[in-house]
Amino acid sequence: MLYLYMRYKKPSGFLNDKEEFSMQYLGIEYNMKHTPKLDPQFVPFGVWRTAYLKDAKKPIAIAVERDKGRVSVHHTCIHGTPEMAEADYRYVERYVKFLLWSIGGFRVSVCGCSELAQRLKKAYDPKGERHFDFTFFNQLYERDLEIVDLPLEDCPAANEVAEPIGGNLDGCRIGFDAGGSDRKVSAVIDGEAVFSEEVVWFPKTNADPKYHYDGILQAMKTAASHMPRVDGIGVSSAGVYVDNRIMIASLFLKVSDEELPLLTGTTDCESGTAQLAQSGIRLIFVTLGANGVFYRFGEKTGHVAGVPCKVGDTNGAGDTFFGAALSKLCKEELDTLTVDKLEGILAFANKAASITTSRHGAIPAMPTLAEVEG
Repeated sequence: MLYLYMRYKKPSGFLNDKEEFSMQYLGIEYNMKHTPKLDPQFVPFGVWRTAYLKDAKKPIAIAVERDKGRVSVHHTCIHGTPEMAEADYRYVERYVKFLLWSIGGFRVSVCGCSELAQRLKKAYDPKGERHFDFTFFNQLYERDLEIVDLPLEDCPAANEVAEPIGGNLDGCRIGFDAGGSDRKVSAVIDGEAVFSEEVVWFPKTNADPKYHYDGILQAMKTAASHMPRVDGIGVSSAGVYVDNRIMIASLFLKVSDEELPLLTGTTDCESGTAQLAQSGIRLIFVTLGANGVFYRFGEKTGHVAGVPCKVGDTNGAGDTFFGAALSKLCKEELDTLTVDKLEGILAFANKAASITTSRHGAIPAMPTLAEVEG
């Protein structure tokens, strides 16, 4: 089943005989046992999809092409009537998004319904409702994401190729994991760990490539010293790889004043965030350590001062800041968020980070809500 997020503006429903909520969305009635208290407008796509497909009879196909000529083809049905046009679009739009984010792709062929294909073309556009997805997959595959309108009979043929990976336990191997606050390495001989080590390091706050290189090399050499030879090295990855190239890496998402020039070529927060905003990012924070945070919110920019404290340990300060900020932002809509509200949220996050910085450790040093609001 597909579980993608959907919302509708005016929730309504009633209890049926089975004590389930009977709800309607775009003309499709579906049942729910529970509605989320924190988000009563939530529509579970898997449940809605099951109800939608009961009376969907018009066949269509969605073919997604990705690297190495691989094509994944999915056959399904829509209603295909004028009164169900919005439901048809929502179903196919969610289906396409699910496929892109689960298997990847740079060309999506919508076969059997020209109206839906043309509408999706407008959505997957730099100025369309799916502009973020469009930009992301352009970056991932280094080419424009295409939505192709085809008759059902011209649907591309499936071309899925399985590639065996892993399962190699013989010989002398090193396993390495570079985390955001520590690095872990193990030496394994014929499937049995003979050495493991976890070392604290700070890759997020060190822009010098030599720091990263020396730390990784030291870990490898330490593990290698416990084995007669090295037959293979396995490294965990946090991101998306295409043809063994790092195309998207989650470790590069945090932007600080030290990292900004690495991403944009400038230390100026105004011009640097303006460059990042061109990719469709509406809200950008640049953390400035003790000096607080710079923000860009659309065309508006500003600075919120930090909260002075006696420094005990900076480890975990960035995570605390973003966790505190997101705890407030998740309750807001960007379309209605005001600058005053945003600056209040950032002041809250700065205070939370300041408390963490005044203590020792990472997670144990993070404050409670009462401590930040007190």
